Amino acid sequence: MPYSAGDQYLSIALVGVSAPPLWFYERWTPIARAFDPLIAELGLKTGVRTTQAEKDAQLRFGRLAWGDQSDRKWTHGSPQTKDKSPAWTFMEGEVWCPHWSECARSRIDPSLFLSFANPFIFSEPRPGQFNQLFHLAMPSALFDKHFESVSPAIATIRQQLEATDCVVRTAPWNLNYDSIQSTLNNHMKYRDYTSDLRFDVTRTDVPWRPYEPGRLAPPS
Repeated sequence: MPYSAGDQYLSIALVGVSAPPLWFYERWTPIARAFDPLIAELGLKTGVRTTQAEKDAQLRFGRLAWGDQSDRKWTHGSPQTKDKSPAWTFMEGEVWCPHWSECARSRIDPSLFLSFANPFIFSEPRPGQFNQLFHLAMPSALFDKHFESVSPAIATIRQQLEATDCVVRTAPWNLNYDSIQSTLNNHMKYRDYTSDLRFDVTRTDVPWRPYEPGRLAPPS
């Protein structure tokens, strides 16, 4: 189903403290597999992309699809990368359903969008400090339709990230060139945020409210 810029999207953002963080294979695998039922229901070709570097060179992983075979290529500490990933720096990643090339070609917005980021690219977090950000966005109508599949996936993310914050807001995908795609950069950062041991969501520039699954569940 195509979605346009006028549709309302539900955004759910999480702040995590788990070690290792979600871009490690052992952490990403349960998260990804928790999304398998939802992605199967959507029935759309799904793509993954990440930005990572080794020293001063950007890493190239080729075309990454949804599934364990691709996950082993880009995650840290996987059976395929455990010997080389200690030298990698993870910056950010995205999951598009349908694939971003299809969204661009057909001029549609995604049915499911995931993004995740490392707030400490040039330094290391302090012990106990937040160390990862995660964002899920879906059209509100689609979220309601697939609530029974998406709700357990969010619960798995919260568990795997040991999330200190899980918050939600509603907005169009793109309004005045402010895209939900840029939420982690534009609306989940504030001045000197990496100096705080505990992320302070009240200092972000948009209003978020606590995620409460019961309030978001569609009427039975």
